[in-house]
Amino acid sequence: MLADRIRSSDLLAEKNSHLVVLMSETDGSGAQIAIDRYKNRADEHDLCFSLVTFPQDSGTADDLMEVGERRLREAQERGGGTVIVSG
Repeated sequence: MLADRIRSSDLLAEKNSHLVVLMSETDGSGAQIAIDRYKNRADEHDLCFSLVTFPQDSGTADDLMEVGERRLREAQERGGGTVIVSG
């Protein structure tokens, strides 16, 4: 569903039944633009998103994933279309 929206420099993976898009050398505002593209592409689905950036949110890969998962849980609690970028 999102594969045609992923740039060739991005990595799409699945973790714990969630999709993860790793966008190297992309800042938070660029990632937000990408999320908007994903939302427009999949508007018939009830998608939620979390956004984490390195090093602002964490300095290690494990910690980044933990922050992303925590934000995703919060987005899911709020409902479809929610994007959590801080907290």
